[in-house]
Amino acid sequence: TLSSNTGEDIAGHMPQILLATGQVPKDLVPVYADSVMEIWHLSGASSFYKTTGSKCILTLIRRNSVTASCTGTATLQRQQLFMPGWHASVNDHSVPISTHGAIMQSILLPAGRSTINFHFTPPRIIFAWIAFWIGISCLATAIVVLLSRLRAQIVYPS
Repeated sequence: TLSSNTGEDIAGHMPQILLATGQVPKDLVPVYADSVMEIWHLSGASSFYKTTGSKCILTLIRRNSVTASCTGTATLQRQQLFMPGWHASVNDHSVPISTHGAIMQSILLPAGRSTINFHFTPPRIIFAWIAFWIGISCLATAIVVLLSRLRAQIVYPS
């Protein structure tokens, strides 16, 4: 149960994380608000995608897809945690992902227009799939055995 700082129960409310007390910092701008949440924009925040090297124009398709038109080779930096399982492709050809800033992702881009896609596959997911199908098989077997035992216990009138 959520309770106030005076100890009284507050039923039907959600806890909130306050960024500041008193006045809202000037670099926070409200973007959306309803009875459930508020979304704020942090002025000066770094873009999710940016390039270094040659001049590029980036167009966001989806969170994990972007197009780039570059005057020469460039490096695309993506503000996503670098970890095993992330894969990238440029024009449907797999490319290696490197780190920038020790923990973020970067890939090399060729000159010209490129479509870049990122996707994540959890490491060792094959073992999770194997365990899932073994579990489904065990459940199916248990159901078949249970139904056959129940059928054997039914007495049919002659």
